[in-house]
Amino acid sequence: MNQDFVIIGGGIAALSTAWELHQQKLSFVILYQPRNGSATQAAAGMLCPEIEADSAKSPLLALAKKSQQQYPAWIAGLEDHTQKSCGYNNKGTLLVAQHQDHMAEIAQTCTHIEEQGYQCQRRTIKELRSLEENLAPRLAGGISIPDAHSIHPRMLYSALYRALEDRIYSCTRIHLTHNNRTVQSISYRTQEGVENKILAKNIIVADGAWSQSFPVLNWLPMRPVKGQFLIVHGNPLIEHTIRTPDVYMVPRPNGEIYIGATMEEEGFSMAIRAGHQLDLLYHSWQFIRGIYELNILESGVGFRPALRDHQPAIGRSQLSNLWLNIGHFRHGITIAPAASKYLLHQIEQSATDGLFSPLRFWDSS
Repeated sequence: MNQDFVIIGGGIAALSTAWELHQQKLSFVILYQPRNGSATQAAAGMLCPEIEADSAKSPLLALAKKSQQQYPAWIAGLEDHTQKSCGYNNKGTLLVAQHQDHMAEIAQTCTHIEEQGYQCQRRTIKELRSLEENLAPRLAGGISIPDAHSIHPRMLYSALYRALEDRIYSCTRIHLTHNNRTVQSISYRTQEGVENKILAKNIIVADGAWSQSFPVLNWLPMRPVKGQFLIVHGNPLIEHTIRTPDVYMVPRPNGEIYIGATMEEEGFSMAIRAGHQLDLLYHSWQFIRGIYELNILESGVGFRPALRDHQPAIGRSQLSNLWLNIGHFRHGITIAPAASKYLLHQIEQSATDGLFSPLRFWDSS
């Protein structure tokens, strides 16, 4: 079987890249090895690069801003194609302070947001409560960010999967055969145990935190950053995403609220720690007291794919036909549309450089 592209991976980076290829009417298949702890399935779905303005480097912030602007049209096309909702929420985000120390931190964030050309508005607690009536008493105030929307990552994934499912092959083993110039072939084993081989002009690795497991990419300084989260359910309590210095709560359809998320350097540990779960619930309860009455639907773990400089690697590897769309760390859902378009532009130009070139690590290895 010959294809223009083989995409290796099964999360948002892989499927959004495939959707872009589909839009351009290029031939491709997706080789997908199921993973426990997929970042896509564990993600909150916040589309808010402005809130990262104080910590994200300028090229990544610019890419995220472009992606944020592309999202409404991008998902409209996907929803029209699949007749499936992606769970897009355009209510915006509230950053809320419990006390004056929180307020000072949030005020600094607001300054960074405005410096980057985004909109935010300082709010009294009375004004915040007019937007979210279930906020707890005796809070200090906060800010509202109208363009910081959210999406339901699992609904988005489901829509992408439906659009692409005839191109997706679930595998138990994937092996790249290569010389020092190109990948020559890809072999894989189906879920039924059948060994297959495939040829392609270009190979794209977008396998999240597991991308480094391919020997040809073992030079990448990648690690998984573990995040624990909770999903609770009951009577709808909030409409906006609510962020605090300690926790964030993202409303989802049908009365669900995503609560997240920890940042842990524990490798691929799937352990769910009682203390971390307690912290998530306690900090949420301090701002939304009705959390106490909700049911816990799920507690889980996801692995953010982090490179050494916390910037993505989008572009050509050391081999002429091996391309990467990896290392999105905390921004994978946010940058999905723009990162896919950026990668295809790099491929069309046969570029070996670029703002997010993976070769920045190859040169220093």
